Amino acid sequence: AYRTMPPIYSIEQSKAVFDRVLSTPVTVTVGELCSVSQDVRNQLRTAVTPKRLVGASTVQDSSDIFEDILPTFAIGEPQFSLDTDTANGLAADKAPFASIDPVEAYIDSLPPGEEPVVLTVAKESQSLRTVMMLIDNKEEVECIHDSGSQIISMSAEIASDIGLSYDPNIVLNMQSANGTMDRSLGLARNVPCTLGDITVYLQIHVLRSPAYDILLGRPFDVLTRSTVNTISDVETTITISDPNTGQRRTIPTFPRGKTKRNNRQNVRFETEAPRCFHRRKQ
Repeated sequence: AYRTMPPIYSIEQSKAVFDRVLSTPVTVTVGELCSVSQDVRNQLRTAVTPKRLVGASTVQDSSDIFEDILPTFAIGEPQFSLDTDTANGLAADKAPFASIDPVEAYIDSLPPGEEPVVLTVAKESQSLRTVMMLIDNKEEVECIHDSGSQIISMSAEIASDIGLSYDPNIVLNMQSANGTMDRSLGLARNVPCTLGDITVYLQIHVLRSPAYDILLGRPFDVLTRSTVNTISDVETTITISDPNTGQRRTIPTFPRGKTKRNNRQNVRFETEAPRCFHRRKQ
């Protein structure tokens, strides 16, 4: 068998030309490149999508704040000032900058005699709300209402004071907001708890040393179908339903540490020995 080929043909030259083609730069537009490559499109999308930077030393744009609270006013470019308290000893390119307060900047920009728009804003903090609950028909205890907790929990000190027993075989590994781990001591089952004239039976986890006496979490809300009624910054009530009878009651709440305790459990009755009266002989 034989093959017909020109005398000028060279396999080495073919390989050299192919290698040169692969290494030759080719000019294409970004649109052409994205149209033919899914990987390039994905990488481009990742590169231009904003991400939240944890711990980054960024300064919030004042105009973004004004777009939320004062949408009808035209706000200029954000202004920045050098923080001289912390800039001493630092290079010019590393000195910290602090943004000007947007509300103060808005007030300063008003023409003379023009009143600023009155805005209602939130306080820096609000006190936790508590209710007084009769536990196991023995003692009224201050209970913090917290819908963000997955369990109902009690301090071991309160459990000891009222003589409440619990199962040490059922424990939880509790993780706090700062990441620390704490192991519960056990579970008290079907504890009768009375609010007003409504008695509910709760499963309470006992903790060694929490920062509260009792915490009413989501299981309490689900059982009683509770509704929080915030009337003002000083008045909040909780409406609950008896899961067994269907009765509904509205319970007042109090700021933590300022509950109005019912001292009926602390009433002490004293009796005196009977006295005998003898009639004097005449």
